[in-house]
Amino acid sequence: IEREGCLLGKLPVSPLKVTNTTGAGDTLAGGALAAVLSGEADMKMAVQKGIDAAYQLLLPRSADQILGTGE
Repeated sequence: IEREGCLLGKLPVSPLKVTNTTGAGDTLAGGALAAVLSGEADMKMAVQKGIDAAYQLLLPRSADQILGTGE
């Protein structure tokens, strides 16, 4: 996470094997922005909420690939 040129830290992510990542970046940004607009003052927590939202978006796509039903 970077703010005004200063590194604030890194956040862990759980990798998923997906081929269709459509919307993941928008979801991450939207989740982080929603957290800030709802009063989250800690930027790391706001970004983590965005990461969590993107993960939830991609998780079913990962399961589809494992089962052979997805793209």
